[in-house]
Amino acid sequence: MSRTLEERLARWREKGLNEEATLLGLVLPVLQEAGYDPFNPDEVFPQLKDTNALKPDLALYKKSPLEGGEPWMVVEVKALGKALKDHHNQVVQYMNGVHPARWYALTNGEEWEFFDRDQGLPLKTLLRVRLSVPGAVEALRAMLDKSNPAPKVEEARHLLAEARLRQAAKEVPWEEQVKAYRVTEALPRRVKEEVEAISRGLGLEVEGWKKAYEASLRSGKPPSWWEAASPPLLKDLPPTGLPSSGPFKSWAEVLYQVAAWCRAKDPSRAEKVFRFMPKDYQGPLHVRPLPSGEEVVSVNYSTKGVQRLLGKAAQLFPELRGLELWVKGTVWRIE
Repeated sequence: MSRTLEERLARWREKGLNEEATLLGLVLPVLQEAGYDPFNPDEVFPQLKDTNALKPDLALYKKSPLEGGEPWMVVEVKALGKALKDHHNQVVQYMNGVHPARWYALTNGEEWEFFDRDQGLPLKTLLRVRLSVPGAVEALRAMLDKSNPAPKVEEARHLLAEARLRQAAKEVPWEEQVKAYRVTEALPRRVKEEVEAISRGLGLEVEGWKKAYEASLRSGKPPSWWEAASPPLLKDLPPTGLPSSGPFKSWAEVLYQVAAWCRAKDPSRAEKVFRFMPKDYQGPLHVRPLPSGEEVVSVNYSTKGVQRLLGKAAQLFPELRGLELWVKGTVWRIE
């Protein structure tokens, strides 16, 4: 994600923005990244009214509407933090209008969902992109670029997958990976987990990326995308970051990661959701030590119990809403 968008999300996510401010501060900059001039009504036209008196927020054009062009995509904007699923019916209403656009996007500034009118009903999400995850801006460019005849869905999915793989790869210093590979001839554990999660969860084959990465490990020369700096670990994340999305092997691990993040961000709010005990706790509950080492958190919950706690946490920490977690090969979304 571009630094400017990252800083804006961090600053505004908790405070919230109304629809108009979300459009101005987060949506128009994304369209600019995709090659539009968001202040030119030849390309981006606001509040286009149809014969059903519906007025979607934005209509995107390849040929100016002032010269008879028709919109190729309709974009509906909701306030930052709003749940997009609550507004799917509005997308259906637009699809039933007279605008000939085939493609539709629904966004709250941080999350984007894309739909194809030709797929019919019930509404099916072509792609969901969260602006705060690796590869998001590149994926949104592939979906929105006005030079494309249609959104490049598969390209966007692969961009997101490869960004996740790169992030996982960079969690271990390059020199350590090379040494380990020369002994084991195996990819790092986190990379293998991510390859498997992407294959199961997204149905994407990333064999080409895997082979190229192994070739780099054999040669000892890092791939061209490698950067010296590794991404921060959970315990090092600033308060405005987000907890990891996985992959996770258990719901206890999910609960620990989210609880640790909430505790670091705001202890008083976190204590309303999670059970924290002293580090020398010896009771019957299953616990895990927090990164600070001063406390432990209870992870003694069933799957449904963890999911309920995550939903409760999202009420107190709106940043968590919409975060997709990869757990045991499947995706679960915090609402």
